[in-house]
Amino acid sequence: MDRNDVTQILNGCGLFADIGISVLVERSLVTVDDKNTLGMHDLLRDMGREIIREKSPKDPEERSRLWFHEDVLGVLFQQIGTKAVEGLALKLPITSSKCFNTKTFKKMERLRLLQLAGVQLDGDFKYLSGKLR
Repeated sequence: MDRNDVTQILNGCGLFADIGISVLVERSLVTVDDKNTLGMHDLLRDMGREIIREKSPKDPEERSRLWFHEDVLGVLFQQIGTKAVEGLALKLPITSSKCFNTKTFKKMERLRLLQLAGVQLDGDFKYLSGKLR
């Protein structure tokens, strides 16, 4: 992902992206190539995801971040999101596009990052967190 895009997203979440990215590069946890693309080793990414998953292995709605499509779909279809959720990513192929009502996100009061692809939202956007940037 482009470093400028990542910086914009992180700054929008109230984080100090330039300082944080510099520290991560110094510690060799992320890389920035000559095309300004930010990279991270897959094992490091997976370790971070596992740390989040272990905090609530059976109740994904209690995690701060949701990215695994089965967990995300379960939380959205059952409308069981909680204020613990700060980030949610769901990328579906266009052939299996899903539609969710915005009320599904009502309890996710701390949601700051929402990445959706192949997903349609229907309803009033007042139900989405005011912390989204």
